[in-house]
Amino acid sequence: ARLAAQAAARYYDRAHAWRFDPLHHWDQLITLAVLVIIVTGLLCYWRAVFKCFYGDDRIRCDAFYLAYWGLLECCGACDGQWTRCLSKICCACCPDLAGRNLKKVCGERLGIYPIAVRVSNIVVGRLPQEQYPWFSRSPDLFVQVIPDEMQPRLNTELVSEANVECVQFTSSLALLLKNNTWESPVRFVVKKQTLTRSKDVAECFICPTRLINWARKNKKVRVQMGGPCRTWDPTCMPWIFLDMSLPVETADKRHEGSFRTVISKLNSEQSDSEHHLSPV
Repeated sequence: ARLAAQAAARYYDRAHAWRFDPLHHWDQLITLAVLVIIVTGLLCYWRAVFKCFYGDDRIRCDAFYLAYWGLLECCGACDGQWTRCLSKICCACCPDLAGRNLKKVCGERLGIYPIAVRVSNIVVGRLPQEQYPWFSRSPDLFVQVIPDEMQPRLNTELVSEANVECVQFTSSLALLLKNNTWESPVRFVVKKQTLTRSKDVAECFICPTRLINWARKNKKVRVQMGGPCRTWDPTCMPWIFLDMSLPVETADKRHEGSFRTVISKLNSEQSDSEHHLSPV
């Protein structure tokens, strides 16, 4: 008992002898300074840390995704695929709802589930001319679209030595937008490719609700742009032309998936002739 009491007393003395006092202990001061530097670096460069570990600096999550996942999907327990059979029977009078996932339809109406929008036939015009270039040549241009934090950045093809008065891009971009006024605006930016990097030329911001409304009406719109080009040349008035529409697989009736299965059959005569060919 006496030895146990002495051991407990020694442990109590050692435990209470150490205290955190960085002003009087230089080792504790160094440890505190290192921790402050590490935490500050993580807060300032967390995107770089994410990209180093996961290969991407974006977090694919926002308040609308959490609302859909928690309320309509019941925290991931029910994805609503069983509602396709129900909508096929009960929504026969509504062709737009027949065979669709009713939970996703409800999320689209509430503005918490994205709607696919296609942007095609992109044309850009009235871009500023370069002043005092070292090498007099037309710029290499492309258009970048930044929908929101949850989606990757979309780029058109690069047009080499493009005409700044009017340049057309043949790429068709599919955007996933939420019909919600609180959603961040979509950024369309025209970039110029240089030897070492890409440089912003003109940009515009469009509300996603307006883009969805244009796509449902299959509208072709021309939007005035601003951005860095207006600082270079205040008289410059660049514009971008967009052909908005809903993808065919979105507007069509869907039962099992978003795309139809296309099966190509060979001609019977051609297949028979191939069977009769002998190897050389």
